[in-house]
Amino acid sequence: GDHVKAIEYLQKALYSDVVTFGPKHPNVAIRWNNLGAVWNAMGKHKKSICFCNKALKSSRLTFGPKHHSQASTLNNLGLAYRSLRDFDNALLCMQEAVEIAITFVGNYHSEVATGWQNIGLVWCDRGDFIKAIGYFEKAKNIFMQAQLLLLVDDTSRLILEAKAALGQGHI
Repeated sequence: GDHVKAIEYLQKALYSDVVTFGPKHPNVAIRWNNLGAVWNAMGKHKKSICFCNKALKSSRLTFGPKHHSQASTLNNLGLAYRSLRDFDNALLCMQEAVEIAITFVGNYHSEVATGWQNIGLVWCDRGDFIKAIGYFEKAKNIFMQAQLLLLVDDTSRLILEAKAALGQGHI
């Protein structure tokens, strides 16, 4: 999509929400998070982290430390940190996102599976393919239960790639 247009519209919506509802309204946190996601998609990872941190702060002021909406923001933060190869922070954010998601949607939800898959990708980036495969398997099982077959296929591909990397001595 047109990321520049998305930024423009999201900034206008953010301004409107702050003026209309005030800075502690849930819509404000959502706008910050969405801006962070778009900046990350544009390769502006540090800017993404800044916006996602604003979203997280806003959401925590409104809802407290563990609200379902924060799982998305933490996942976006983790993705931005992963892009910067800051794997420790990526894992911290992604693991917290999964913990929050489990609290609100249970262990067997596609949101949780996506979180496990993202954590697996970080372990691949770190070169720990055995850990990665474990997380990919968890994700695949959830996707299978939910009958999300395209996601099962994607996760199966990630498992095969990690196993191939193991076979090539990338440990």
